[in-house]
Amino acid sequence: LERRLASEGFIRVHRSYLVNLEDVHNVEIGSTGLMELGLDRVTSTVPVSRRRAAEVKTHLGLA
Repeated sequence: LERRLASEGFIRVHRSYLVNLEDVHNVEIGSTGLMELGLDRVTSTVPVSRRRAAEVKTHLGLA
C-alpha cells in the first residue's frame, strides 16, 4: 500500500501512519520535542517518528 500511494503524494511518517502531504497544514513541535502534523481533514495531530523526522522535513521543504 505504501509503495502504491507514494506516487499519489503519500509518505510514511510513523509506523502507524501514512499521510498525504497535500493535507498537511501545520507542523508543531510538541513539549517532548517530537514533531506532529496538523492535517486538513483530521481534528487531532499525527505524530512523526524520530526516525522519519528528517525525511518528512525534506518532503515538506523545511530542511
